[in-house]
Amino acid sequence: SSDLANGISGFFCRLFVDVGLEGCSSHGFRREFITTLANNSVAIHAIMSLSGHRRLSSVQEYLSVTDDQKRRAVELL
Repeated sequence: SSDLANGISGFFCRLFVDVGLEGCSSHGFRREFITTLANNSVAIHAIMSLSGHRRLSSVQEYLSVTDDQKRRAVELL
């Protein structure tokens, strides 16, 4: 749920501060989590549920595309 996602986000923000990690954010981890799931063919509805997002557009904001992914996509042609 969204409350769970927000609670986890807050936990990590406090953890980063406590251990002195500069420039880290829960969004970076969320981006990695969502991108990894998508790259491993996890269904979008499962990704939405796991990430606490209700709109596809919200999930899409976290997806990262690498040059390697683009190269592999073109090689399929």
